[in-house]
Amino acid sequence: MRCLAVDSLFAVKNDSLIQAMPDLVAFIRRDGVVLRHVGGRQVRTYGEPGSLDGRRLQDIWPQGVATMLERMLRRAFSDRGSVEAQFSDGDRKYEARLSAQGAERALCVLREIASNEPEAARDGRQGAAPRGVDRRNFLVRLKREIAAARLTERPLAVAMIHLEGLDEIARVIDFAIAERIATLALRRLPEPSEADARQPPWFLGQLGENLLGVAITDFADAADVQRVVTMLCDSLRAPIDFEDARWCLTPSAGVSLLGQDAQGATMLLDHARAATLEARRGGSGGLQFYSDGLQLRPLARLDFERELREAIGSAALQLRYVGRYTLGDGQLQAIHAYLRWPHPLRGDVRPAEFIPIAESTGLAGVLSRWALSQLRKDLPSLRAACGARPLISFGALRHHVADPAFAGEVAEWLEATGMPRDRLELRIAERTLATLGSPERSLARLADLGALLSVDEFGRGYSSLASLARLPLHAVQLDRGVVIATGENAASARVCAAALAMARALNLEPLAAGVDDEPLRCRLLGLGCSAGVGDAFPAVSILDAAASRRASGAR
Repeated sequence: MRCLAVDSLFAVKNDSLIQAMPDLVAFIRRDGVVLRHVGGRQVRTYGEPGSLDGRRLQDIWPQGVATMLERMLRRAFSDRGSVEAQFSDGDRKYEARLSAQGAERALCVLREIASNEPEAARDGRQGAAPRGVDRRNFLVRLKREIAAARLTERPLAVAMIHLEGLDEIARVIDFAIAERIATLALRRLPEPSEADARQPPWFLGQLGENLLGVAITDFADAADVQRVVTMLCDSLRAPIDFEDARWCLTPSAGVSLLGQDAQGATMLLDHARAATLEARRGGSGGLQFYSDGLQLRPLARLDFERELREAIGSAALQLRYVGRYTLGDGQLQAIHAYLRWPHPLRGDVRPAEFIPIAESTGLAGVLSRWALSQLRKDLPSLRAACGARPLISFGALRHHVADPAFAGEVAEWLEATGMPRDRLELRIAERTLATLGSPERSLARLADLGALLSVDEFGRGYSSLASLARLPLHAVQLDRGVVIATGENAASARVCAAALAMARALNLEPLAAGVDDEPLRCRLLGLGCSAGVGDAFPAVSILDAAASRRASGAR
């Protein structure tokens, strides 16, 4: 499969997906001339893609708006930071944010935040609500049906359906596009009156942007419930064509039964949610009925927490080292340090299993400090095996990064190891940024130390790349799940391509996790990704890193 290389977001002038973004994203020169722009679907009257390029602010916006933007531009350059303001243009209200990008240009993100249009006009522009989907009264009707079912001793089941993939589209590309895709998916759902007469009655409600609730009544057995939920999931799973791309959502469903699992609406919904989470763990969608066995998980977590605390105290944990290689010539670029827990009975426990427990039980800061200390001990061996050229990349856990003492601890570590400051890369998970009260201030302190900063696990839950432009970053690494999904459907490939293009447009080095085979390496290289980690490259450890380095140099 041949993939078109994408040099930057702004080079993709004819990509309808990127141009469909409601926000206007533009680079503006110091003298007020728009260099390049994309998006702006909801920014009225600003023309076709490329129509603003080369024009001055005074020639595009009304006098008052242009003067305000020019004032913001001057302040962004003088403060070397970000400036935000709101303004009105006719019946529309906008929010503008300008961030200095070097000495000669600034990044401007312009978005609509309110409109004085009549509600009917907005509904006509956005499309009518999906039929058969109760957005407001589902919970009221559910409580009424539960009361009637208990009174007449009729069966009732509650299902929750989670639409996997919408969050990814909203975070990496745009919320409005994700919302439109969800609307198209919901419109295709059959109404209860159109369903097979052999199926029991049911009704549907939207509990969240990517979460549906289904109530099923008067069924004969669990097989009837399964048929209804499976029918709905099959409809939601069918591909959706939108903006010249084909999107595929992955529904996961959980079911709880009245009387057997709970008596009230709140507990039925909670148990259905727990069953949905269990179904999602499979990764490919599915249907899970609630069972008492799910209630045993909290007890198992307590045992796990005790064992993890003991492992930290007895130094039973380890660090494993993984090489990050350039995708083109296979040169070793950086050494990533990851936590490893070789449990005597459970075997190798994955970080995805024990890190969430550490974060929820107060152990995350202790665990992260232990890892930084262990990296210091292993550093001489890493230097001996790999030389001083590769970066050492360390991903601190979010409780550690949020601690005001973190920057001081990194400074002490650099002083003690004697490592050149620009040879240390601090990977900060995307979701960690959301927990920082002032990410600009926190990251500025780390950047002042001379360390390189990159966003890790991008695509899981913080924001679009445009919102990261104001942070002192040098790279962004796409989450493993986002990368691997590119080989599964066209929608995921478009999400990945757009993210890589935006990273390059914002002068951030685009990296990828999960580069596990040669076809994926070639695909990412074609999309403009520069380097990555994964099984497609040789493993790196203190013992065999020298051999890996020789193999890398021989390519």
